[in-house]
Amino acid sequence: MIIKGGRNYCPYDMERTAETVPGVRPGNVVAFGVFDEMTGTEKVLVLAEVKPEFYKDKNSIVSQIAKSVMQSVGIAPDKVVIYPRGFLTKTTSGKLQRTKYRELYLKGKLKDKISLRDRFQYFRFRVNLLISMLFYFVSSKIKGARPQGTRSEGKNS
Repeated sequence: MIIKGGRNYCPYDMERTAETVPGVRPGNVVAFGVFDEMTGTEKVLVLAEVKPEFYKDKNSIVSQIAKSVMQSVGIAPDKVVIYPRGFLTKTTSGKLQRTKYRELYLKGKLKDKISLRDRFQYFRFRVNLLISMLFYFVSSKIKGARPQGTRSEGKNS
């Protein structure tokens, strides 16, 4: 149970709502609360895995998750973090581990993993983009190359 501003919120409701956002992997969303001494209440965090083809649209998905949770549950998450497939681990019975991710966040270890994972995904995306551009460039040069003195097919001179 997450207690925010004196009201109780069920993490499960937030997780199911976040799963309805296009690109979010069903069954791979974790919501939890952490006490914030400054405000005297809990901060709500939602962690979600996205399908590979949606990972580049992280900002859009983050705002869609926040909006959906707000409309459905009545409270906007304080933080939404997006991960690539396979980041959020499950127990042997297939359940996501809210307590584990809450503890990692409190110890400051979750943030490091996020930034390293994000950097790797961005690097991988850029490398794939460069390879695609190089392949396109080389293939267009090969298709367009003709020995000197030959005529194009279909043209009469």
